[in-house]
Amino acid sequence: MTPNIRHGYLLLFKTKRRMVLYALVLVSLFSVAWSTGIPPQALDMFANNLSLSLFDSRAPNPVPDVAPPIRPPQPAPTIVLLPAAQVPENAPAETAPENLASPLNARVEKIPVFTSLDFLSGYLSNQSHPIIVEGQPWDFGSTNFVELKKPRGGTSYWDYWSEEVPWDSPNHAWQDQAGNWRPYTRELIETARGRTTLAHVLLERRGPGVMDKLWFTHDPTNSFMGILKQSSVFFWTTDPPEITEWGGLAKLGNLRIEVDGLNVFDGPIEDWFSGEAQALTPTLRKALVWRYRQFGSNGNIIPIPYQNHLKVWVYDGIAKPKWFMATGITLPPDAHVKPYTGQRDDLPLEQMDELAQTIMHPEGYIRALPNSQMYMLDVQADAPAALTFAGPGTLGAIQFKLSKQYDPRRLTLQVEYGSELGMRLPLLAFFAEPDQISLHHSSPVGLIDLGEEYLFYSNFPMPYRQGMTIELQTDSPSPISITAQVATLAQTTNTQLRVVYRPIEKLAAYGPDFRLNVEGNGKLVGLVLVTQDQEFDKVPRVIDPKTGEEDNAEKVWPMGYLEGNLTITDGAGNARYYSGQEDWAEGGYYFNSGYTTPPGGANMPFAGILRYQGGKNGFATLFRYFNDLAAFRFKNGLQLSFGHGTWQNNVPVSYGATLFYYHEIGKDE
Repeated sequence: MTPNIRHGYLLLFKTKRRMVLYALVLVSLFSVAWSTGIPPQALDMFANNLSLSLFDSRAPNPVPDVAPPIRPPQPAPTIVLLPAAQVPENAPAETAPENLASPLNARVEKIPVFTSLDFLSGYLSNQSHPIIVEGQPWDFGSTNFVELKKPRGGTSYWDYWSEEVPWDSPNHAWQDQAGNWRPYTRELIETARGRTTLAHVLLERRGPGVMDKLWFTHDPTNSFMGILKQSSVFFWTTDPPEITEWGGLAKLGNLRIEVDGLNVFDGPIEDWFSGEAQALTPTLRKALVWRYRQFGSNGNIIPIPYQNHLKVWVYDGIAKPKWFMATGITLPPDAHVKPYTGQRDDLPLEQMDELAQTIMHPEGYIRALPNSQMYMLDVQADAPAALTFAGPGTLGAIQFKLSKQYDPRRLTLQVEYGSELGMRLPLLAFFAEPDQISLHHSSPVGLIDLGEEYLFYSNFPMPYRQGMTIELQTDSPSPISITAQVATLAQTTNTQLRVVYRPIEKLAAYGPDFRLNVEGNGKLVGLVLVTQDQEFDKVPRVIDPKTGEEDNAEKVWPMGYLEGNLTITDGAGNARYYSGQEDWAEGGYYFNSGYTTPPGGANMPFAGILRYQGGKNGFATLFRYFNDLAAFRFKNGLQLSFGHGTWQNNVPVSYGATLFYYHEIGKDE
């Protein structure tokens, strides 16, 4: 037994409240490590960090009530931070991060953790973003593949089951694990009360694997339709509560989820998306579930692991699903998971509630990390300011404070890993969107107003092996002063945070999709899409000669270009389909623009709208930060294709994007 693990066992006796959690995680970790051959150093590091976070009185809370003392900002144009193993004995305290983990050369290649608790703990604490879990992404949903396969996506807004379209329509299909396309079906089931009834089968999957999201949207409100049609009549139409709160979700009746032959949920569908099914605390409900009133859709992102089999139905409703999506990952055949049971021990709510404070107050996360230091930087046109991190390690979080007397649009952020460029983009594009101070309080990245200054924060861990340099550049004729705060960790992984930035570009009517490409292997963790300058009056109108009215298949309306699909593919044959731009950002019906304050959009901690304005002169900036399982694991390259119209990309509009991903590196990079 290594010293750190021994230390963890001793700390067990300091508190009774977390004994069960620590023991559960250690037992799971040891069993997986024994079967997969994880290096003991990696296990040692994980156990030490876990014991410190759960038991050591020195370890701060995820968001401490009182921030620990921080040294005054240190003026310097270039600051070099050394890893703990290389700090000279007489080095200043600012450059000597305390080594709370195992030695830096014990690199964590991956720590497979296959329980609901482990995945949620990693996501809520920001620690597992850089770790790639091997697996094959899957999805089930309402994408109309018949239309999608037509030139430029066909009629892109037909991605739903209308009232007259049967559930087993050839327009919609799902792909099994052998790669075969299958129609959706109905079958007889026996309910929890022993009654036989006909049910819609939403998905069926063989294990091992994890479902990371279940999402529905059904009926729009009259207020939304008024905004869409720009008719004042609809603004004053009252919607019944079941529409304003849930978007008519109750029409689907009951939801049934079966894991490895065990019925883990069988009840009113609204309970799964309200948090009642898992008895979530108010904080966890804000982080993990949402409903139509909040976001224009209903969603739940609690991971559902299954070892052998997963199946989901809806039944006893007065309607079939119109729009739905379920996403997940199939793990390697020899992987072991703790199947979800629906019992309280799946999710220790007290511990999860503590961790969720990181999501609710992301700007305070940096204070919970060791080795947090502040520096005053002066950025000049001929003298960029840089933070240089020597040796292997991880930047756990970074923040910049900028006085409002300066224009953040004049700043550029550049990151190099060793001598290799990892990203170069406008500072605003990394933290929000280019050319706009779009405030958002999201996790893990955000931009907030502190009164006299702006706070830019990122909690994406940034591992490095052969040093890293973060540089701020400017084209301003006058120097710009900015305060930087960084927190370093004495550990690393085999990934690097990188960014692909594409400035706004004009897309022609009936032109190709807007595409982003990434080379190599990795994990997609964030996406910001900027859309503007739609030329609605230039969209060709197609008249149906039989009716003399606009052809329904080629119809267009203001902001209709957002109905264009997003298709994500990699070089290994994996794919994921989103039937509209709002879908990948977890929204629906444009994020319920009629029921948000201020009108025009709503944000979850990890997804939403940075800016939105409807109408002919409208624009929209959407964002999504993907949690561990929803993060698309790609091999041999990644391509994202964004449509921009209601029919064959028929809307001339401008798109730009910022894509965040972890690049998987070799041992020598």
